Amino acid sequence: MGGDEFAAISDSQDEKGLLACLEDAKANLSYLADAMGLEAPTLCVGFSSVQTDGAKTYEDPLKYADKHLYQEKGTR
Repeated sequence: MGGDEFAAISDSQDEKGLLACLEDAKANLSYLADAMGLEAPTLCVGFSSVQTDGAKTYEDPLKYADKHLYQEKGTR
């Protein structure tokens, strides 16, 4: 199964909250795949929190999310 890249950017969640949300998304994808008899997909999401990443421009959160995405991909 192929995949896409996603970025999650929040102005109301800190890093801990974003990670919990992403773990829930991964668990839900695995559950749905299992229910349909499919292999569970992998999900790599870059994330950024405007609260904790110190964004100074509108581009900064995307840079941080991209950095986190490739860190996540490197662990697989």
